[in-house]
Amino acid sequence: MIRDVKLGLATLASKIAAASISCLIAVAFVPALAHAQSNLLHNPDLSAGTGDAPNYWQHDAYTGPPGDVTFEWVNYHQPAEIEVYNYQPLDSRWKQTLHLKPGWYHFSASVHTENVGERDTGANLSIMESWIHSQQVHGTNYWEPIGFYLQVPKETDVVLACRLGFYSSENTGRAFFRNPSVTKVDAAGADDPSFKLETWAKPAAPKR
Repeated sequence: MIRDVKLGLATLASKIAAASISCLIAVAFVPALAHAQSNLLHNPDLSAGTGDAPNYWQHDAYTGPPGDVTFEWVNYHQPAEIEVYNYQPLDSRWKQTLHLKPGWYHFSASVHTENVGERDTGANLSIMESWIHSQQVHGTNYWEPIGFYLQVPKETDVVLACRLGFYSSENTGRAFFRNPSVTKVDAAGADDPSFKLETWAKPAAPKR
């Protein structure tokens, strides 16, 4: 009888362990699925498009004659990439307009750079017509994450730019961007700089 009890307890323990593992898998899977579904950009994986540009994305340069910059949509592998190549000092970008409601948002992407000048603004994510931008990447670097948090006080349109250079800070080199993302969040995190849209360049005060 004691042996039967031990066997029963062992079976029960095995079932509890299996159930716990299943719960952990479910907990890990659900946030990942929710994150995948919450990207507010159109065509964020850059996979759809025709000609030389992915759908919903446009490119332009602030200054410079034709031939001083090239834009490339690298879509022959996944994840696809968008490239900015400034032969001369320029402020050049791929951009997309999106409509946001009040709240906090996290803007992010991965960037890879080649020979980006060290003195002026490097590869970055930014909001056009503002001084809001992510960390900058200079020199030659493999893929690394960049991003920023943005508090939107009222419903509005913003233009996200995957950019090399900035206003009055043109730069040279190559910048590749992939996996761009805009997600709604409850509050700003500590991993990236944070801004409030109506105050533009003034970072939102960190929580203490």
